[in-house]
Amino acid sequence: MTPTINRQYVLTPNAGIQLQPFPSVVAGLGWSSTRDLVNPDLRVQGEQAQSLLEDESSSFLGLYTGWEMTRSVLGNLSWQPELASWFSPRMTLNTSYRAARNTSYIESADDVEGDSLLFRDVAMQRDVGLNIDLLPESLATSFGVPEHRTAAGVWKGFREVWDRILPVRFDWSRMVSSNFDRRNIDPSFGQQLVLASFSDMRVFGSDTASAAGDIRRWSARGGYRLPAGLDAEVNYGMTDNQIFTPRSVRGTHDVEWPWVSLRWREVPYPGAFSGLFRNVNLAATWRDRDRTVQTTTGQDQGTRTVTRSLNIGFLFNNGFNFSYQLDDARTDRSDQTGGSESNRTSHSLRLTGSLPPPSFLGFVKKSMRLSAEYSLNGNFDCRALGGSGFEGTVPGLGGDCTAHVDQTTQSAAFTLDSDFQGYTLGVQLVWSNRGSAVGRQQNSNQINFNIFGRFALRTDTGIEPVR
Repeated sequence: MTPTINRQYVLTPNAGIQLQPFPSVVAGLGWSSTRDLVNPDLRVQGEQAQSLLEDESSSFLGLYTGWEMTRSVLGNLSWQPELASWFSPRMTLNTSYRAARNTSYIESADDVEGDSLLFRDVAMQRDVGLNIDLLPESLATSFGVPEHRTAAGVWKGFREVWDRILPVRFDWSRMVSSNFDRRNIDPSFGQQLVLASFSDMRVFGSDTASAAGDIRRWSARGGYRLPAGLDAEVNYGMTDNQIFTPRSVRGTHDVEWPWVSLRWREVPYPGAFSGLFRNVNLAATWRDRDRTVQTTTGQDQGTRTVTRSLNIGFLFNNGFNFSYQLDDARTDRSDQTGGSESNRTSHSLRLTGSLPPPSFLGFVKKSMRLSAEYSLNGNFDCRALGGSGFEGTVPGLGGDCTAHVDQTTQSAAFTLDSDFQGYTLGVQLVWSNRGSAVGRQQNSNQINFNIFGRFALRTDTGIEPVR
């Protein structure tokens, strides 16, 4: 058997420049390449292929630099002017050009008999973004409204309401991209900067991109600090994604609204419980997301997902922590074959803290850490076939839905451990149950008992020699 030798002998030149002509402007450009230095006679067989690689090879200052396998050109530009204390915009531009080819991309030319061409893959991307931060408190100050600590009368009342507005954030971005697979194209350096229009990025001469994308995003975020330490945050997000291929066009419209979050860091409670609790906190979220897909091939579909979550935490005076977490997500889908629904519900309880060791465990000198957890998870999926297909909205299926997944999972764990001289020792008891309400309706239970330890090993190299 004759072994095959894989020769790897490459040159990887790279260069870059970063400029900051003004404090608010930063621009950069980077270039890198990978060149194969192996003799074409050892890389490929056939006179035409060897001659093609020789024609692609070059030299620099009398040194052989081989032929180029990959190239990368990255550009960036950011502008963050200081226009006002309450208004902070930032604009960014990032471009990426990547090309790759190897000896497997050598193919016979269709228009020239007996000739060969070295094809390449090309991927281009341009991302433009705009971020704007508004500070309502600074906005009022810039228009001459006295600050809260010095305001009086009507202005003090105005500040009490106005200064509770949280910072507002607006984001907009557009990313365009195109990919050419195994094409006989050689973009110029100007085209490699990826500053052309989207339509020009999709076509090089007579070659059309294998795939091209145009993604536009817009989002806004703000909130208000309500009395009693309750913060409310409101978000809105919208995304339009267009994907073009020679055979089809696929458009996706994604809207997230309403998207509301509440956070109560210190929930008030009756004074009678002051000897029990040190703090009670609460957080809740409601998020509604609608997603529609339209294609030129008749594969339209729609999805609506409503996500709700609730978290309650109790900090006791004795140092124990108790928390409850609820996560619920409902998804309705509609396409040309019918509709479906899915529900994901999760409940979890957790108690953690530490206790002094009992008297009958005399060998335990330090506090014992305790952790108890319980979770209940439900997973339900159903499907209804038929219907008129997706018509722009996602109707609920109601009871006309055949379940194919209806699973409930429960788990509980109790952990107790403590620190000793140089190591930690503990025990853990875990129980889990899994049951299904469809098919054979199987049910299983599992109990695990674990003893674990963590040991700290110290090595000593001896006394340092005197010099």
